[in-house]
Amino acid sequence: MTLRRATLDVNPTNLICVFQPLYFWRLFCVFLPVLIVLEFVNLPSIFSNDSALLPAQIWEHYSDWPSVHPVKSIFNELIQAVVDAKGEGIGASHSTPTSQELEALEQGARRLVSAGVQDGWGQAHRDKWTHSRLADWNEDPFFKICSTVMGLKRGAPERELIERDYLMKQFLSMHANAWSDSAKAILYAAAQAASHEVSRTCQGRSEVETSAKLTERIGANIHRIIDAVNASATPLPSGVFLDFGSASMQGWRDWQGADFAIVVGTTVLGRPMYRVALFQAKWEIARGKTNVSHGDGGQLDEIHSTGMGYYVSYPNTFHGRAFFTTVRPVPDVFRSVWESEDPPSFDIDTCHDRGQAAWDFAAFLAIAMTSQDDLSCGRLFPNAQAVSDVLSLGRDKPLVPHVLAMDMTGALNVHEMVQRLKFKGFDKVTSASALSILDAVGPRTDGPQQDRPGRPIK
Repeated sequence: MTLRRATLDVNPTNLICVFQPLYFWRLFCVFLPVLIVLEFVNLPSIFSNDSALLPAQIWEHYSDWPSVHPVKSIFNELIQAVVDAKGEGIGASHSTPTSQELEALEQGARRLVSAGVQDGWGQAHRDKWTHSRLADWNEDPFFKICSTVMGLKRGAPERELIERDYLMKQFLSMHANAWSDSAKAILYAAAQAASHEVSRTCQGRSEVETSAKLTERIGANIHRIIDAVNASATPLPSGVFLDFGSASMQGWRDWQGADFAIVVGTTVLGRPMYRVALFQAKWEIARGKTNVSHGDGGQLDEIHSTGMGYYVSYPNTFHGRAFFTTVRPVPDVFRSVWESEDPPSFDIDTCHDRGQAAWDFAAFLAIAMTSQDDLSCGRLFPNAQAVSDVLSLGRDKPLVPHVLAMDMTGALNVHEMVQRLKFKGFDKVTSASALSILDAVGPRTDGPQQDRPGRPIK
């Protein structure tokens, strides 16, 4: 963003008139308001921090923003979509959770807490529920939300509240102020709403159709928030970045047993790197079970060979309820299949296996994919060319039909990456950037060399 100056084009023949005091004063009065308006539009560009921004433009004041704030209203819409889905039994717990489901709920809660997500649902809220009266339920919307999200009725024992602890944390973590990093908050809310919507609307559809819808909705949700951030002059906090891109294609062939890819630019051990993960989608065939026998296990072998594969399990509705979308690493699935018995069983657990619970899909995107020290998640690549090569087998054969890409470092170039994919067979690409405080104050000239002008490598 550059500073604009109003200029006055003066005819030399009129210089005498210009310098007459009265004429000069009139000119000053006319142009001063114009200058003020032009400078006001560029307020963020003339300050080195966010002190010039109004509270409604600062993410730290998110809880005080009115519900009609362009950014907050979108978050509220995404939250409501999840509540509506859970009200229909989607993304919810069954009345009697299995031990595997309980373990997934318990580890899901621990993962959010370990990631520093603000724990808005604690003992005080459980006590309020336990000691509530009928009058409270009739008057306090708190109880209506809680019962919808957790799928419980008034008078449910505290044991069941604790079992469903994650479902409340999952819901409350969709509020932007629950995260210290607002870019992660955007990813989490966008993915959580999309996965619930897809589970609700795509029951009975193929995995290919469902995955296309999932990636489409995640991308649309992120785009909406980015557009609102920029249109409302609500820049992301200093040091927080979010560039987003997507690529898709028609006439795709299943080259490596993957339905979509996610690419996240994050700082790993001090270096900005692209983390790439491939996802093979499967619908549940029975409650808590999915089958990976496609091609007599050949699909499992192929995606395992990439070193960056994950199975994403879409929950089917059983007895009016469906669990949330889960993610398991392919090596864990590979081990479950081939260490099980002879002949091997290709029916795998969607929620838990050998002490390791599956991830909630949205949490996997916002926490695991953005990790700064986990070298086991996906594969790491140094630049856009390397990513475009691996997503096309190094040739003109796309590895997957849909790619979602995002950068949170401010030093990598998502736009360049998705543009490169156009030459690899992807026929539709988009990109967008959310303005940050650093964007608003202009390019930096100090600091280390960087891939993207104006964005320092942290």
